[in-house]
Amino acid sequence: MGNALIQFAVATNISVGGVNPKSCGVQARALHGVYTVDAGLKALLKNSACEAVRVDTASYRLQIRRIAPRAFSSSVVDVSAPMEVVVTANRRPQLLGRAPTSVSVISAGRLGASDGSLTDVAAGVPGMMMTNLGPGRDKILLRGVSDGVFTGRTQSTVGLYLDDAPITYNAPDPDLLLLDMARVEVLKGPQGALYGEGSISGVVHLITNLPDLSRANGNLSAGLALTEGGESSSRISAVVNLPIITDKVGLRLVAYRDQSGGYLHYTNDPEYKGNGTVRDGARVAISWKINDNWSLTGNLARQDIETKDSQYIYGGQKDYIRAPGIAEPHDNDFSETAVRLTGETAVGAVKLTLNHLHHDISSRYDADPLSAVVAAPNSGQLVYDEIQNVELTTMEGLVTSPTERPLRWLAGVFASDGTENFNPRLIDYKTRAAIFQEDRKDHITNLAAFGELSFDLSAKWILTAGLRLAQSEHTVVSDSRETGNPQDSLSSFRGRKHDMHVAHKLVLTYVPDSRVLFYLQASNGYRSGGFNTTALFEGPAPVARYDGDRLDSYELGAKLTLLDHRLRLTVDGYAIRWNKLQSDQLQATGLPVTVNIGDGLVHGLEFEADWRPLDALDFHAAALFAAPELKHANPLYSIDDDRGMPYIPRQIYSISANWQAQVYAHPLDIMTTFAYRGESHLNFGSLQTVRMGGYGLMDLDAAYHVGAMTYGLRITNLTAARGNSFAYGNPFKIAAGNQVTPLRPRTAWLTVSRDF
Repeated sequence: MGNALIQFAVATNISVGGVNPKSCGVQARALHGVYTVDAGLKALLKNSACEAVRVDTASYRLQIRRIAPRAFSSSVVDVSAPMEVVVTANRRPQLLGRAPTSVSVISAGRLGASDGSLTDVAAGVPGMMMTNLGPGRDKILLRGVSDGVFTGRTQSTVGLYLDDAPITYNAPDPDLLLLDMARVEVLKGPQGALYGEGSISGVVHLITNLPDLSRANGNLSAGLALTEGGESSSRISAVVNLPIITDKVGLRLVAYRDQSGGYLHYTNDPEYKGNGTVRDGARVAISWKINDNWSLTGNLARQDIETKDSQYIYGGQKDYIRAPGIAEPHDNDFSETAVRLTGETAVGAVKLTLNHLHHDISSRYDADPLSAVVAAPNSGQLVYDEIQNVELTTMEGLVTSPTERPLRWLAGVFASDGTENFNPRLIDYKTRAAIFQEDRKDHITNLAAFGELSFDLSAKWILTAGLRLAQSEHTVVSDSRETGNPQDSLSSFRGRKHDMHVAHKLVLTYVPDSRVLFYLQASNGYRSGGFNTTALFEGPAPVARYDGDRLDSYELGAKLTLLDHRLRLTVDGYAIRWNKLQSDQLQATGLPVTVNIGDGLVHGLEFEADWRPLDALDFHAAALFAAPELKHANPLYSIDDDRGMPYIPRQIYSISANWQAQVYAHPLDIMTTFAYRGESHLNFGSLQTVRMGGYGLMDLDAAYHVGAMTYGLRITNLTAARGNSFAYGNPFKIAAGNQVTPLRPRTAWLTVSRDF
């Protein structure tokens, strides 16, 4: 029954959890023909002791059927358990509680009770953090693994995937609004064997809802928010699902507009709130069920973010008060096209994916401090414009064996071709004259083959081994020009680099019974080296090349299901060794540079629990206790081996409670979350003295469902907490004093939505 439910969940893109499928008592029936999701589950469970109850649009709970009590006997009790979903982050479908790795799942229901951002997701995932430079500008961090808070040439430490397609390389998180999502899976620890380069601390997998081929449906939603001392915010969204040919071809459309009001006051204009953001986006999915075994899905995604000004304050100003200066707008335009072919063959499940990504990012920084550095005559008001354009095409083929065999395997090939244009400009704000400019183009190709074997050594022991062989080639062409110096210099750089990588994963799993799982895992991840080219002629030239880095992880984990499946616990202890750690740093001028800053060591303990003491009440708790260190530090950029890693506190934790009730015969859901982030420092080296964090945030969400209507109230930062969420905003002003990014003030959202 378990394997049948897993296969059905993967095919229909739903989550099924609850009681152990073995409790259902019979073998699953084979399905032939066309079914809706509800009808298919009903047919699978026919004549069994179980039934599937819909929890939300993409989740079902497996529970023992309610049976009318006989005279003089007790009724069968409904065992309601925390949801146990089917996860696919490990490249094969597995029940969450049976997956021998550290993976967290955020369901569609939990996403619906959030603001639709990865920052909100991170609050409930042990070891997951987001920096707070601004919308579309943040880095994702997992497991206490941090290469620094600045963004530059290094590839991300966390792989970010939209369905089966990677959507970042060395750019920040594009901050897609997480509407109409089936779930988010967060796979922690290095994933070099399965995902390759750029996943040295884990993978975040955003999984969208597929078109429903059987019926038309949709949702309209609107919301309005008020922020204490700030501008109002608003959001409108629409989801439309339309079968074009019933049970054969379907279309799903998501569109939204999100306006986030500013809340920083300017001393010269208290009424102006400059840090507001507008986000417009849409997704389109078209699915074609070719026959009972094969399906073809095409996806389009587009999002544009425009922010009027940055969100930090400096110079000793009070909370939410900012000194006047040059505006620092940010623009982030993201688009992605993907095609996925899936099928079932006699050999196993086949998946072929083709993806193309286009990402344009532009940011402006007030660069007045450089006016005294450059040789060119200037007005004293300079701006630094950073323009980045990324084109990435990826292709992957994957074959996965059936899950019920004692020897299970998967095999895949991967190829990517990426081009990045990087065009920084230092400009006189008054005269518009260019003082420094660089035109850089990077071309990076990757080829890889990977595979994994899992073998049942006995009824209780499983051995899994994975391997990836990869090669990459990186070429760079850079031309820089700076005016005003004696030579009015032009500088050119040409570089080429070729790397070979081998990544592994080895897992030993012990399953003494259906309620307990232990695993021991060794795995690694890697990133290739690269080139530094951006520098002013007045400053010392940075090291032209930096080496690739490698991260090895050793992990011991346990997953327990207790109290009649009402309590699920996951505990993971790990040790990480990180050699030649790449880090984006700042030159003395404030321009970016990438260096190998030392060797990292991280010891950590993760904890996650789901507890449902009552059918109407459940709790979720998550925590990370980490002890990161830097050893053999690069003396040019670090002064202390033992001060930890940037942005990583010694402890972070969260707890949430969700209560369901009937009010006037209609469902009411209330969820509250408290998340605490310990104190941390900004960077390696002298900036280790700059501190941030050390605060807790509480949010409240309530939803009242009346037929097809849902009325919502959401309050963020309920207690009006204050603190420095991110001690960085401008690379050229760090020397002038601490920079503070204040927490968004208490904000209340009122929303209304209608299903149809």
